[in-house]
Amino acid sequence: MSASPTTSQDGGDLDDALVQEDKRRRNTAASARFRIKKKHKVLSLEKSVSELEGRAEDLEREAADLRRENGWLKEMLIMKGRRNRGLDQGPSTGQDDDEDSDDEGSRAGEGSKKDGDDEDKQESKGDPKGKGKAKDSS
Repeated sequence: MSASPTTSQDGGDLDDALVQEDKRRRNTAASARFRIKKKHKVLSLEKSVSELEGRAEDLEREAADLRRENGWLKEMLIMKGRRNRGLDQGPSTGQDDDEDSDDEGSRAGEGSKKDGDDEDKQESKGDPKGKGKAKDSS
């Protein structure tokens, strides 16, 4: 009888060893799969970072271009406003005497208005001087 329990215990140890070996193999395979999956995720994230950095650079360039264009347009508006004020204040050449006299009469009480109001008023009168140039240059 004493042989039987040792045989069954030896068989149990053998079964336990096989179970542990199988468990170790499955764990090793799962670890390998996890490392591969993690590597793919890292590569995917690095690719996304690279694409987003490129997009950010493109947007920075576009923003700089738009700021530059905005500056040019503001400068053109300032120059146009100065030119229009210069035409209003300049000596009369006799060509547009009717318009100049109307301008003088209507501008007599405008001393307290802002410069922007003068430009708006000039635009609303329909004065053709210089309007074609501004549209052609844009």
